[in-house]
Amino acid sequence: MSPNDEVFTLVTTTDADRALAYRALALFDATYAAHGLAPDTRPGLALAAICYAAARQSGASRPEVAGRDAVLATPHADLSPEQRCVVASAVAFQRTRPRRRREPAFLWLSSSAQTAALRLSALLMLADALCALPESAFQIICTAKVTTLRIAQPLAGLAADAAPVKRWHRAIGLLQIEVVPAETMTPSVDALVTRELPVAWGVVSVPLGLHAAEPLDEGVRRILRHQFERLLAREEAVHAGEAAEEVHQLRVATRRLRASLQVVAPCFEAQQIRRFRRGLRRVAANLATVRDRDVFLEHLHTYQAALPEAERDTLTRLLTAVEHDRAGARQTMLASLDTARYQRFKHAFAAFLTTPGAAVAPLPETGVPLRVRDAAGSLLWARYEGLRAFAPVLLTGGDEVQHRARIAGKHLRYTIECFAEALGESAITLLAPLATVQETLGVLQDEVTARAYIATLHLADDPGAHAYLASRSAERARHLAALPDHWEQVIGASYRKRLLAVLAAL
Repeated sequence: MSPNDEVFTLVTTTDADRALAYRALALFDATYAAHGLAPDTRPGLALAAICYAAARQSGASRPEVAGRDAVLATPHADLSPEQRCVVASAVAFQRTRPRRRREPAFLWLSSSAQTAALRLSALLMLADALCALPESAFQIICTAKVTTLRIAQPLAGLAADAAPVKRWHRAIGLLQIEVVPAETMTPSVDALVTRELPVAWGVVSVPLGLHAAEPLDEGVRRILRHQFERLLAREEAVHAGEAAEEVHQLRVATRRLRASLQVVAPCFEAQQIRRFRRGLRRVAANLATVRDRDVFLEHLHTYQAALPEAERDTLTRLLTAVEHDRAGARQTMLASLDTARYQRFKHAFAAFLTTPGAAVAPLPETGVPLRVRDAAGSLLWARYEGLRAFAPVLLTGGDEVQHRARIAGKHLRYTIECFAEALGESAITLLAPLATVQETLGVLQDEVTARAYIATLHLADDPGAHAYLASRSAERARHLAALPDHWEQVIGASYRKRLLAVLAAL
């Protein structure tokens, strides 16, 4: 069986995996007076432990993410969407610092559910540290105010400044560690935890990537979730500093999500997809204004540095105007990221991305969900046809045609990236020629944008601005001359054959 014939990495839980679950359940039972979680959250903790341990066993580079995805992918009829996301968040937070604002499963939860997720994460993290000890080498004693953990030997993972201890302090309460002889303690696992775990948890599906044989809707939902995580991370970075690259990456993340949603729209309810794309488009508009100013400033500074020193001051007026404009645009952008409307969008989108089956379109005539291999080929080829349609007019059609062609190229590129894991390594070779065409068309569009922007600043007659635009026109001419060769690398027979070979491999 080839890797693309496997829906997920299927991991049969081992004694080591179950050991984590036993310790987690022992902690849950013994420390109820401290954590105060409802009894019906106990099975969820066992599921979190099994999925996290199975993700590590599978060799995932980020087991907390793979384990979270396993929780969200494995069907559990007895868990509500909120309960599932509480468990998924507990796994996702198995890291030194839980990134609350970056985790989709956590983002849309109610305040009480978020508290439960953090407490479960503390229980799981402490249980994981206890896996370094035999079951007979620790004892748990708890009151409402303090939890005492008696261990037979010191452990670095249970030092006062260790992550499990600090997480417990923040999420649950005071934790004391006492090192005592093993013979003086009553082991907590044997006394409190049954050896029976649900049979369904004996094998856990750990999704490590998009596979050709898995259902398209849920596979793509996972890819969209990963893309949304990157958007949230970039948004946090944009709030934290002035770096132009973070604004650029946040804008790229919004564009990639919008393009991916458009590609997979047939899998989901049309109204929901339109709603999410509108939400992304609104934030992208303000990002675009700041990004355009950043690109312009970067180009201006490069141009200025290449001038003779005596001529550099001629750009002062233009630079001052752009920097002032950029500062205002950044304030508008940050305000848009803080609006209640945008927060509602993020919460709704996070719920959609972490709820299997949410807003799925009716089944096709076959009565079974489309698999990735059943639809990815036509979706990719349609994007390629959309780009190739510009062949008769790209070189002669003017600025607007070239701009639209660049957008079509981005759509193809994002679609290839969306399905890259299922397509295999050969798909990566399709991206470089696309990137070259996009870069060339981008330079051509930047010259048009720069000329129009300077006009809005009322500096078209400024000597420094006039000289700068002349240099951009010369740069545009060089890239325009290179465009035919770059374009041929994408619409030529060689590229089509490689694309078809990639699609045939599905």
